[in-house]
Amino acid sequence: VDPDAFRIERTRGAPAFRVGFIGRLDPIKRVPDLLQAVKMLARNDGAPHLHVFGGGEERASIAADIERLDLRDLVTMHGAVPKPQDALKQIDLLVLPSSAEGFGLVLIEAMAAGVPVIGTNAPGIRDVVRNGETGLLVPVGSPQELAEAIRRVMEDSALRHRLVSRALEDVRDRFTWTAVLREYAELLEIESIAPPVVG
Repeated sequence: VDPDAFRIERTRGAPAFRVGFIGRLDPIKRVPDLLQAVKMLARNDGAPHLHVFGGGEERASIAADIERLDLRDLVTMHGAVPKPQDALKQIDLLVLPSSAEGFGLVLIEAMAAGVPVIGTNAPGIRDVVRNGETGLLVPVGSPQELAEAIRRVMEDSALRHRLVSRALEDVRDRFTWTAVLREYAELLEIESIAPPVVG
């Protein structure tokens, strides 16, 4: 990614801490685990508000879970967005509770945008997030540990700032065109590869 393209001005003044999910709504994403975590956090004052961005086959099922768990005041379903920046500017934390990812691009986009991230210790996610350094990782299928990780990020501003700072540095080191093409060039044993022209 190009970190400069993710310099966003996030909206302010929200009454509650804003947790976000961005992605397809299908079973592998395990959004119901995130709903369960929000329900656990709702038992205390200062519960976060969950914003779900995306569409897919699980949308109706997730909407039914929101009603069943009595979370209608704490969860907003937004549907798909044209650009990830449109969603990232509306949240304070990105959570990806998937059981697997081909590659956690949305995590890198959040890291580039200065949004702290929580993911599961699953393939494709742990390749992006360095636990305790650039984000937090929790076991797959554990709403309790997911809730605890969310609570940590919500309540510890020093942790948030540290994760954001190190994540942006990591994006620049590992996930920009310059860094990726350098690795390709080394792999292919050639001198260099020109980055694509964007725009």
